[in-house]
Amino acid sequence: MKYKTSKKEREYSLAYYYERRDQVLKEAKEERAAKRVREGKRPYGQPRYMDDHGYIIVRHPITGKHQCREHRIVMESHIGRPLTKGEVVHHINGIKDDNRIENLLLMSASEHSKLHAGNNKCREGEDNPMASLNASQVRVIKHSRKITKFLANKYNVSVFVIRDIRSGRTWKHIK
Repeated sequence: MKYKTSKKEREYSLAYYYERRDQVLKEAKEERAAKRVREGKRPYGQPRYMDDHGYIIVRHPITGKHQCREHRIVMESHIGRPLTKGEVVHHINGIKDDNRIENLLLMSASEHSKLHAGNNKCREGEDNPMASLNASQVRVIKHSRKITKFLANKYNVSVFVIRDIRSGRTWKHIK
C-alpha cells in the first residue's frame, strides 16, 4: 500500500493525535451536547434532570441503572438496603423535588394510597360526583315494572345502570 505522506509525517500526526485525543473527544462531546440542547433535547451524560411528573431522575450510583428517581436512592442510602417493589417513598411536604431525608417517609404501597385517599371515601348516591341519577329517580326505577330499555332511555343511562339498581348492586341505601 502506498501512502501520499511520508512515514515521518504519519508518525508525527499519530503522536499529535494521541497527545490531543482526550481534548478532541471532550470538545466533540460538548459540541454534540450543545447540539442536543439547541434541538430541545437533554444532553448526553447529564447527571440529573426532572421528569414530566416533577421527580428528579438520576443514574443509580451503585447499579448504574439509568432513570432512577433520586428520592428512592436517598431513602436506600438512609436505610442501608435496596427498596423492594412494594415500598413507596412519600414526600411529606408534597414537593417532589425536595429530596431531603427529613422530607421523605418510607411506607407500603397500600399505606401510601390510603394516605392520599384521605377522607375522600367512596361516596354513594347523589354525593358521588359521577352519579347521573338522584334518589327520587332511583326509587322510581326500583319500583317500576317498565322495561329496562325504556327506563334507560328515559333517564339517559345505560341498561346496565338500570339492571344494577334493580338487582341491588348499586344504590343499596335507597329502598
